[in-house]
Amino acid sequence: MKKTMIITGLCMVIPMLLMASDPEKKSSTMPEYGKWENFTTKNGLPANKVYCVRADGDRVWIGTSHGLVLYENDEFRTFTVEDGLAHPGVLSIDVSELTGDIYGSVHWGE
Repeated sequence: MKKTMIITGLCMVIPMLLMASDPEKKSSTMPEYGKWENFTTKNGLPANKVYCVRADGDRVWIGTSHGLVLYENDEFRTFTVEDGLAHPGVLSIDVSELTGDIYGSVHWGE
């Protein structure tokens, strides 16, 4: 029984070692989809600390430490406490597929 377990274990480990030694056989653990861009305050975000991102068709909602941001048509629009947020730190975002309503959670409001 022990010999069977050792042989089975080696049969599983050896192919992994062979793949690790050949750089052409390595595969990415994270597939790449579409076009990715990095945005910062230089591009129009109110803060570089981003808590969450939610794609909604052609729009992208971004929760930052300084408000909720809508990225649409290559422009940023920021919603803050002055617009009705209970707190500027937006931790999560979801969009209702049925109604299009935006749901989010924020740090504890004051």
